[in-house]
Amino acid sequence: MDKIIPLVFLFHTDLDSVAIVWFLKDGAVKIMEIIISNPQFSAEQRVAVRYPFSNFSGCKKVIQLSEKIKRYCQGKNEKFALDMFDFEGIPKFRKDVYFALFKTERGETLSYGELAIISGYPFAARAVGTAMKNNPFPFVIPCHRVIRSDGSLGGFFGAEEIKKKLIEMEKS
Repeated sequence: MDKIIPLVFLFHTDLDSVAIVWFLKDGAVKIMEIIISNPQFSAEQRVAVRYPFSNFSGCKKVIQLSEKIKRYCQGKNEKFALDMFDFEGIPKFRKDVYFALFKTERGETLSYGELAIISGYPFAARAVGTAMKNNPFPFVIPCHRVIRSDGSLGGFFGAEEIKKKLIEMEKS
């Protein structure tokens, strides 16, 4: 199997910097990961560590996705589709959790335990937390909507302030 050299498209939103890591597979755009900045590292720095041999490039579909993410971060009610996202290699449990979370409505929050139940794994709240920590597609798979059962935020890639802003933005 040929080694995939990822392509990276960097852009800025109202919240911070974001990178879309993608590749072409059989002529189709496949999104490997969306990387957001955190207080310690910009998205560009995080890309340099995770994908040191990547090339910086965009294409029409990736640029359109970046524009949707920008509008979403401005508070617009954007709907995302999953057809471009590469779920190959993601374990079944995590896929089940991500697909269940994808169906949640804008402005809705749920606990890790509630997401475990609707995903079909009622005793896996901690594993759901790990799946959220490893979510490769923030914004699209809205892991910011998952909070602790006591109502506190929980983690968000080290960028909890962005999580708080996203939740507040979606509720307004």
